[in-house]
Amino acid sequence: ILKYKAPAEMTFSGMTIVFEDEHIIVVDKHAGMLCSSATKDPNTVAATLLRYVRRQSPVNSVYMASSLDRETSGLVVFAKTRLAKERLQQCLSMTDYTYLAIVEGVLEKENGVLKSYLWLDKKTQKMCSSQNPDQGQLAVTHVNLMKSNNHFSMLRVKVETNCEHQIRVQLHDIGHTIVGDLRYGAAHNPLSRLGLHAWALTFRHPATGKVLQFESHTPKRFLNLFGGEAENQEQTAG
Repeated sequence: ILKYKAPAEMTFSGMTIVFEDEHIIVVDKHAGMLCSSATKDPNTVAATLLRYVRRQSPVNSVYMASSLDRETSGLVVFAKTRLAKERLQQCLSMTDYTYLAIVEGVLEKENGVLKSYLWLDKKTQKMCSSQNPDQGQLAVTHVNLMKSNNHFSMLRVKVETNCEHQIRVQLHDIGHTIVGDLRYGAAHNPLSRLGLHAWALTFRHPATGKVLQFESHTPKRFLNLFGGEAENQEQTAG
């Protein structure tokens, strides 16, 4: 495993490039920044990266290989060639990520597995959850308690499946909604943002086949909610 932290990260408005070579760019984006280029917004991750690579050559381009919701911060991957994009899209998924989530309340158990079946309610355009296997797609999520106080908990979250909004729905299901998640009924917003961060990402390089592992900084607002201290040096606030 290659564990990479860029010695000289390049920072742009709303995002930081943490790794780049001739095939891929790995970005750590802020909450509130859209990934996709399917908009006229000049401040998306895709639009910002396109301007960046075309400073080197006007024929350069970028292709989105992974994505996060606008409200979610953390690591995303872009390809610099069509071949790299195709190879990444064949293997990259939610299961390659480890997330940090700030939720309402304190979990009774430090570790747990959430399992339910998810489907889209077309009237509300929200994902719903059930224990009925005939009602939706299986979603499996592993949660580990990292920190807590009297009101909130920080969880490390890893998924086995690839269902839309699976983390948000299943945490709401057990009474620990992600803070700031108004879509799924959060009552508190102490961070002034959605409390979900794509913290770590592991995948094979599309050209070399090497396993790359990246860790993003834990957002300062997450840490400040629990006294401001990171658990280890690799999680220092950024």
